[in-house]
Amino acid sequence: FSPLRTVANEASYTTFQILPDQSTAEKLAAADWMTATTTSTKAAATDGLSLNFEHRNAKLHFTVTTKGDDVTTLSSEDITVIGNITPYYSANESNKTIEAIVAPVSADEITSSTSRPTLISFRLAGGDEISVPLPTSISQIEAGKQYNFSITLGHNALTISSVSVTDWTSATITTNDDQAFND
Repeated sequence: FSPLRTVANEASYTTFQILPDQSTAEKLAAADWMTATTTSTKAAATDGLSLNFEHRNAKLHFTVTTKGDDVTTLSSEDITVIGNITPYYSANESNKTIEAIVAPVSADEITSSTSRPTLISFRLAGGDEISVPLPTSISQIEAGKQYNFSITLGHNALTISSVSVTDWTSATITTNDDQAFND
């Protein structure tokens, strides 16, 4: 099976264009590139067909804590992540998250560069920009993995307090309008 091809993503089984604007739940879901394979060549009518879907890109997930007045008006347009992607920013009174789907980055690509790639950048209310490079604990960005970061933003500083890497499994993305999208 091949992914849904659109003019924006030009998807096939072997290629996909990462969407640079992932600022809504719908756009984030559209940036996900999954392909499926099966080990069966023929299935009985009652058995169905078993497919093994795989994410071909990686997902970045940030849990955000903000401090100070310089971040009270933060929106997706104020944030970029690896590859100049505008991520999906979701905020309510108790929870702020940033999510983006990015292309895998090999260890060779990271080590051959003179500096580490920028993980995330914020443009603050006063116009200042804060950027943080990819932490040295991450040597590559792998397909099918979710990279989880806890960050604190405020007072013209950005602190990453935790980093973890997990398998990227199915999840529901809920927008502020209570619409759910599965990825």
